[in-house]
Amino acid sequence: MDYNVFHIVNNQKIDLTGNFKSKNFTAVRTTNKEYDYKIDFIDGSLFVCGGKVNTNIYIEKNNQELKIGCSKLQAKKLNELLYANVFLSVIKKESQFSKPSYLLLDSYLDENTSNIFKDLINSILKAAPTLRYDIVHDYIVNAIERESNISNILKLMKLFIFKQADRGIIRTILMTLKPILNQNEDLRNDYILLSKILNGGK
Repeated sequence: MDYNVFHIVNNQKIDLTGNFKSKNFTAVRTTNKEYDYKIDFIDGSLFVCGGKVNTNIYIEKNNQELKIGCSKLQAKKLNELLYANVFLSVIKKESQFSKPSYLLLDSYLDENTSNIFKDLINSILKAAPTLRYDIVHDYIVNAIERESNISNILKLMKLFIFKQADRGIIRTILMTLKPILNQNEDLRNDYILLSKILNGGK
C-alpha cells in the first residue's frame, strides 16, 4: 500500500513518510466477545468449597482441577460433601479466545440420578423446538399425576435458571406448573426465578 505522511507546523509542510515506512507496526487484534453456553454434567472429588468475596467450589478428576462458580447457599450445601465425589450440572461458558468457565446449576446424590437428568436434557435439546416443549410438558405432567414427585420437577427447573436459557422451554415450564404453584414453597421460589429470566431479569 502506497501512502504519504505530512506534519504541518506554522504553515510549513514536513514530510514524515520515510519515518513511518521504515517502521513495522503491530496490527491491533479485535476480540470476538460472543460466548457459547452449554448445560454440562460433570463429576469429581470436591476439595475446596466457599470464598469470602467470590464463592466457588473446586473439584478434581484425572489430576485436573476445575473451578466452578456458585452461590453461598449452594456452597453451604455442598460443604457437607467435602472430599467426596460429587455429581454436578453446570453451565459451561466458552469462546475460541478464552478458557471455559463454569457456573453451578445443581448437584445430585449419585451418578445414576445425574445420568437420568443428563439423558432428559439431551432428549430435550436435541429435539425440534416444538417437540422439545412437548417433552418438557409431558415430563412435568407425569411427575405430578403419576409420581407426585415435586423434587424431580425442581431438578428440571434448576437446569434452566440461567439468563441464556431457552425462553420457550422456560415458558413451557411456567405454564405447565401454574395450576399447582401454591402447593410447594420451593416450587414457587424457583418459579419466580424462571419468571424473572423470562422477563429479562425484571
